[in-house]
Amino acid sequence: MRVQQGMQILNSREKMMRSFDNTSLEAEAVCRLVCRLTGRTVGIEYLWDTGDTSTLWFYRAGTDIERHPLTTKRSNND
Repeated sequence: MRVQQGMQILNSREKMMRSFDNTSLEAEAVCRLVCRLTGRTVGIEYLWDTGDTSTLWFYRAGTDIERHPLTTKRSNND
C-alpha cells in the first residue's frame, strides 16, 4: 500500500500519523469504503484528532460506494 509522503501507518489498527506545522497529528480509521458493484474495498476513511476527515484510496473510486463503519477496541495505552 502506498501512503502519501509525510504519513505512515503506525500499526495494524489502521492508525495514521502526520506532521503539520511541527505538530504531530493522529488519525484512526472509521469507515471502510466498499464498491457496491464489485464488493471490493476501495478506500479507508480516517478521522483525525482535529476532527477533520480524509480518505486513503486504494483503487479508483466509482460513484456507488458504501461506507462500512469500523469498530475498534481502544487499549489503556491510547
